[in-house]
Amino acid sequence: MLYSQEIERDARFKLALRIGIPILVLVSVIIFVIFKDGRFNLFNLSLLLLTIFSSIYFIFFMIYEGLSQKITDPISKAFNRETILKYLQKDLSTKDPYSIILISIDNLTDINERYGIEKGDKVLEKFAEIIDNYFKKRYGKVPIGHYKGGEFLIGVQNVQESIKFFLDEFIKRYDRTKIDDIDIKIFATLTDKNYSKDIKKVVEYLYQLYTDYQYIPKSKRVLIAQKKNIEANKFEKFIIDTVENKSLSIRFQPSFNLKTLRFDLIEIIVKLIDKDGSIIHPSQFIPVINRLGFEKRFDQILIEKVLKTIEEDKLPKNIYYSFNLSPFSIRDKKFTEDIKKIFSKFDVPKNSIVIELFENRLYKDIDYYKHVLDIYKKMGFKISFDNFGSLNASFEYIKEIEVDFIHFDKYYTKMIKDKIYHNLLKSWVNFFEEIGTKTVIKFIDDKNMIELFKNIGVDYIQGYAVANPLSSEELKRFLEDKYEIR
Repeated sequence: MLYSQEIERDARFKLALRIGIPILVLVSVIIFVIFKDGRFNLFNLSLLLLTIFSSIYFIFFMIYEGLSQKITDPISKAFNRETILKYLQKDLSTKDPYSIILISIDNLTDINERYGIEKGDKVLEKFAEIIDNYFKKRYGKVPIGHYKGGEFLIGVQNVQESIKFFLDEFIKRYDRTKIDDIDIKIFATLTDKNYSKDIKKVVEYLYQLYTDYQYIPKSKRVLIAQKKNIEANKFEKFIIDTVENKSLSIRFQPSFNLKTLRFDLIEIIVKLIDKDGSIIHPSQFIPVINRLGFEKRFDQILIEKVLKTIEEDKLPKNIYYSFNLSPFSIRDKKFTEDIKKIFSKFDVPKNSIVIELFENRLYKDIDYYKHVLDIYKKMGFKISFDNFGSLNASFEYIKEIEVDFIHFDKYYTKMIKDKIYHNLLKSWVNFFEEIGTKTVIKFIDDKNMIELFKNIGVDYIQGYAVANPLSSEELKRFLEDKYEIR
């Protein structure tokens, strides 16, 4: 029996006592008074019947209230979301050390589609039992709650370094195993109470970490949500202040066109600078921006920053400038009008801007997405799918949506000497060449690899072996020197 079921059983027993004992005492007292001295008459009988009727009504009312305040999830039998969050919030405040775990069945959607929702529900119930049995042997009774979908939250009174060891063992034991002859794929994230004292912030970050990094090798399927040196709430405030003050740092990394031997595509790298001068990478601040709902505001500021820099620093306008925008911003029709207003302030042609798009999860209404991107194309913008070739939505999008550029995932650079990856990349490059889409390979740090990608037929290469990220002034001098790779 799960710890949550024990708690619910105890709660029901206490409710029964709360209902039964007062009613029993009241009825007993009335009967005693009525019959004590032979006072049995019509009035007293009416009083007794009224008391019994009221008692029955009270019993049913309390039972209804008790059933409406369930603390367990009907599918998994673990705590429901509301209850587990209350438990974890209380434990975060009172227990030290204390850690929060998010464990997910990654492929629950596939299970439901292939085997049916009833089988999927059964998998959830049995997986909750597996979690309970595993952690009970090591930490005793721990609260386990069904958060949403295939995700479970667990609170453990121990330091995260110790828990990670057992969590790694849990993943190794149960990842890619079977429940009722159904394969399950699992993933976990972990943090401790030092990240934040607010359980909602902790869970949001664990969930964001899960959605951003779920497609990783099995050997790294337990991630610790490490906070920066500053507190999480201070980090969020820093992000908000940076966005509001438009304090973005941008660098320009030239990409070399292997066909024309020109640097006519510039990747814009966006970073934030902390008060102590340390650089904050997008992998740290983008999840926070998304969680706070600042995507559109951040993208507006980024676009304005890029256009202002191009114009004020007199950078060439006959080349492409490529940078990431949030798909959520792009799919917002109001954002289209916002972009028009921003461009009206600057003399920078829209056809010099390449909008890079990346998201892990597929947006279901692809027809609408295609319609929106067509609007941007008619305005003159070029469109690219970023990190293509990894497990993300671009695989599905490319079937329906034509784009101007494809930025391949860095794994193709890392694994290019592997025969399978080499042949796979060559096939993709040939395919995109046939449909008129330019291909970009990034993260080339070894000059010896340049000829290899050239032979494959890639259009653009980018990386430290090609050109370092540059300031606007450095980029201007770089392009004026007409540097070419030989």
